[in-house]
Amino acid sequence: MISDTTTSTGNDSDRPQRWGTRLSELLLIVLVFFAIAGSPPPNLNEPYYLGRLKHFWEPSWCAGDLFLESPDAHGVVVWAFGWVTKWLSLTATAWVGRILAWTLLAWAWQRLSWRIVSVPLASVLAAALWVTLTETAHLAGEWVVGGVEAKCLAYVFVLVALHALVDRKWNRVWLALGAASALHVLV
Repeated sequence: MISDTTTSTGNDSDRPQRWGTRLSELLLIVLVFFAIAGSPPPNLNEPYYLGRLKHFWEPSWCAGDLFLESPDAHGVVVWAFGWVTKWLSLTATAWVGRILAWTLLAWAWQRLSWRIVSVPLASVLAAALWVTLTETAHLAGEWVVGGVEAKCLAYVFVLVALHALVDRKWNRVWLALGAASALHVLV
């Protein structure tokens, strides 16, 4: 079995795993996220974020709106992703943002999951449980994979930090948590 697997050099996991398994699990996790949050845009807080993205890069759009012209709480995301609204509709921007966030979340989740439990497809089941329980069992109605929002991207860095924590790579932990805080301080 060792000949069919990748071996780690400290970058990912001490437990070998096939690249085909990684890719299939990644795609399955994205499908889980789509099943949970794949309703047509706008969803959850998307109207607010999409409006902020568009207004930041095109200030004449809805000029005078008190909300859009108030200070940005998630300036990093607005600056880094808002330019997409210059070429795509708000609906298309929502889909691009969702797919990007879900793919990055799936990648980070799959890496962390395999670092802890090296059982094929366990990361898919764990991801389904994580997002379902977070969305339904939390009293405040918290969610991870809703619409495109800074929170989704911040969770990617939280998962990267947890992976680094398992590896005891403290510099990476703090850098990833700093990036998560820059995207969404409450995450």
